[in-house]
Amino acid sequence: MKVVHAARLFTGEAMLRDAALIIDAGRVGDVRAGADIPAGMATETLAPELILAPGFIDTQVNGGGGVMFNDSPDLPTLRAIGRAHRRFGTT
Repeated sequence: MKVVHAARLFTGEAMLRDAALIIDAGRVGDVRAGADIPAGMATETLAPELILAPGFIDTQVNGGGGVMFNDSPDLPTLRAIGRAHRRFGTT
């Protein structure tokens, strides 16, 4: 398990202050107050000006990173598009 601690955490419905995201086996396991972080857990603390928020899921993507899937419908193109969109919070 891993913890990401943020001064501000947006759940998709509410903005929480001093909150922690518990990640278990690569998935969100829990969201709790920063004061309730389990002792001894690996914790990454975000810079105070950052907001931890759910990723934007774009279900219709044709390109990114200088490539278009229509031009090269292959795995390297998909990987390049994924890398390009990840920078902007797209999961």
